[in-house]
Amino acid sequence: MTDVQLEQNRAFGGIIDVFLDRHFYFNAIHLETGVKIDFCVAGPDPIYVWAFEHRQVKSFDEFRQASYMPPESVILTKLRAYQEGHSARHLDDIEGILRVSGLELDLMYVDRAAARIGVLGTWRELLEKSDLGRRFAHSLREGEGDSET
Repeated sequence: MTDVQLEQNRAFGGIIDVFLDRHFYFNAIHLETGVKIDFCVAGPDPIYVWAFEHRQVKSFDEFRQASYMPPESVILTKLRAYQEGHSARHLDDIEGILRVSGLELDLMYVDRAAARIGVLGTWRELLEKSDLGRRFAHSLREGEGDSET
């Protein structure tokens, strides 16, 4: 290998290191249909580690499958995004997730992770607005719903 190739490899490795230490988003839009896909490149954040371990693989046609972030992780990333930018769109999205997936969600995991990232107040407000607030309060009293963090 020449000195130039070694220098290029070091530079490329440095770029990779920057990306591995952070999480970032980008999206792709299919121009003909307008379908938008959000991509998340995950760093070592525990929310993304949990999301990857609990990803949901689903078919979107007879030949292809894709992995999807579980709704609990979407809730947490949207809570974090709301905390950073205060866009109500994120809260609306979370309310929709609670309506659609509510009974299937691991609310204890979301609660613990929300506390860890400093968004517990916002999370609890959304939960109380939903029909899940009483169910969650009951599970806290009963000690139900333990899961991995």
